[in-house]
Amino acid sequence: MRPMVPADVSECVRIHLACFPQSFLSSLGSGFLKTYYEGVARSDQAISIVCESNDQLIGFVVGFTDPRKCYLYLLRTRSLRFCLTSLAAVAPNPIIVPRLLRALTYPSSTPSGNERVLLSSIAVLPLFRRQGVGTSLVKGFLMEAAARGGSGVYLGVKRDDSKSITFYRNLEFCETHEIANPGNGDSILMARALLPVGAGGGQQVQVFPPPGQDIHHRDKFGEALD
Repeated sequence: MRPMVPADVSECVRIHLACFPQSFLSSLGSGFLKTYYEGVARSDQAISIVCESNDQLIGFVVGFTDPRKCYLYLLRTRSLRFCLTSLAAVAPNPIIVPRLLRALTYPSSTPSGNERVLLSSIAVLPLFRRQGVGTSLVKGFLMEAAARGGSGVYLGVKRDDSKSITFYRNLEFCETHEIANPGNGDSILMARALLPVGAGGGQQVQVFPPPGQDIHHRDKFGEALD
């Protein structure tokens, strides 16, 4: 495993499309995803880690020490490119514009500050699942988040996604509360303290948002597991 660099972006887009073919971001096209991941790879507020096997990228994990600052950076540096690369999806279906705006601005309601770190997405190519890759990526993410001064990590999963919930429970995450999400399936917020895995870090973490805040990226959680 190693940090994501801009040269990895094309492969990360390929992995994203393979793991999340029906997600909203995938529907916006590879150009939009490339713009997004290029920004993530360059942002000081992002934690982005890739996993390789025989010189091939097989998975990645992405999150943010300060989602608000990271997305402000993405919008400041890439707004025009986001607009241009999403035109092909928006033109025939303009009703998606409000959802696109929400996707680009959702961290405006997230907690700010490095003490609480958002794990935004994890993806592992289907051929390499059930081999511990996802677990290794999450553990690497937790280590990097702790190294940057974080005290806890939070994420969201769909309420009916039992596989993802079990996956994160095994990594000592606990459910904190449910988030109503009309039209897109209710979600569960999960969190854990940044203590070594296996050292009792799974207690509920009190630094996270209160119930009712929509603080996670709904399209990408819990889709690609170990």
